[in-house]
Amino acid sequence: MRKRLRKKLHVGEFQELGFEVRFRVADNLSHDAFDAVVDVFISQAIEAHELMCGGGGKNPEWHVFVTREGRGSATEE
Repeated sequence: MRKRLRKKLHVGEFQELGFEVRFRVADNLSHDAFDAVVDVFISQAIEAHELMCGGGGKNPEWHVFVTREGRGSATEE
């Protein structure tokens, strides 16, 4: 496969990696409190580190895939 196509398809040396995050909160947490937990997670763990996530869930479980914002892979840092 040609380099230009590998870059377009994000494969080979252009592959971008991420990781999955799952969390579970107390079953008796209200929907508003659950939304607050998710908002804090997104602002402090995702956006503060220039990451982006996709996925979701409902109270009490949430599953997302996290990757770096823009180009590149998410690292352990």
